[in-house]
Amino acid sequence: MDMKRTAVPFIVLLVVTVACCPVASADIAFATPARTFGPGHVSNPADPRFPRVLLHVSLEISDADKARPELRTWSAITPRLCELWYSAICAQFGESDVPHEVVLRVVAGTGGHAEDNVITIGVQDILQNPTDYGAVIHELTHVVQGYRYGWFRNKGIGWLVEGIADYVRFYAYETDPKFGDIRPGKSQYCDGYRTTACFLDYVVRVYDGNFVKKLHRTLREGTMNPDVFDEMLATDTDVPVSRRETRADLFAHFLAEWQNKHGAIAAAMPPN
Repeated sequence: MDMKRTAVPFIVLLVVTVACCPVASADIAFATPARTFGPGHVSNPADPRFPRVLLHVSLEISDADKARPELRTWSAITPRLCELWYSAICAQFGESDVPHEVVLRVVAGTGGHAEDNVITIGVQDILQNPTDYGAVIHELTHVVQGYRYGWFRNKGIGWLVEGIADYVRFYAYETDPKFGDIRPGKSQYCDGYRTTACFLDYVVRVYDGNFVKKLHRTLREGTMNPDVFDEMLATDTDVPVSRRETRADLFAHFLAEWQNKHGAIAAAMPPN
C-alpha cells in the first residue's frame, strides 16, 4: 500500500450524493460501536473538544453494485461515517494538515487500500461483512497519516504504519480487540496490524499517553528508521529516566498482561 500526499482543496460542506434510501441517525449510531476500554476510545466523535476538520466524501460505485440491496445501507452510511469520524481521527494525532476531500471507491474483488485521498474497497469484502465499518476507519486513518509509505515499507516500517491505523480502528473506533491473534511466545511487536495495535495501546496506557502521537509526528517528518521505536523509548522526555524501559521489556510486560486477561482465548486458538 503506497500512500502519496497531494494538495487538495478545502471543502466547506459534506455533500454525498448516493442513489439510495435516506439514512437515519440511528443507522449511524449502529455503525458506531460501543467503546468500553482504553484511554484512546472516543465516546462521541462529534465531541466539541476535537478541532473540527471538514470533509467532502465522494462515493464511486458501479450502477450494478449500487443496485444490490445488500449494498444500499453500506453506501448510505459509510460516507457519512467517514465525515463524522474524521475530526476524531485527526485529533488522535493532533493533525490538521490533511486532505479535505476523500474518494471512496468500490471495485471488484477483495481487499482495501488508501493512496493519497482515495480509499479503495473490494466489493466482495463488503458483501461478506457489510457492517465491517472498522475496515473503512482503518483506511481513513491512512489518509490522515499521509506518510511516504513506499519509502517506509522499504525501510522495514510498514508494520508500524499498519499498527497505528489498527490502533485507531480498535482503540478509538471499536472495542478492545480481545480476539486479536496474539500468542505469547510467538507474537512479535513488529507483526503489524492488530498485534502492534494492542501493544501500542499498552504503551499508551502504562508508559506514555502521547506515544502514538509522537510516533505519528516522527513518521510525518520523514525521519524514521527501523530502530526509531527503541530510540523514542530510550529518550522519551515525558517519562522519568528511572521509569524508562526497553521495547523488549515493555512487550514482555504487555504479553503477560494479555495472557492474564485473555489466556483462555489464546489457548483455544488453533496453532499457527
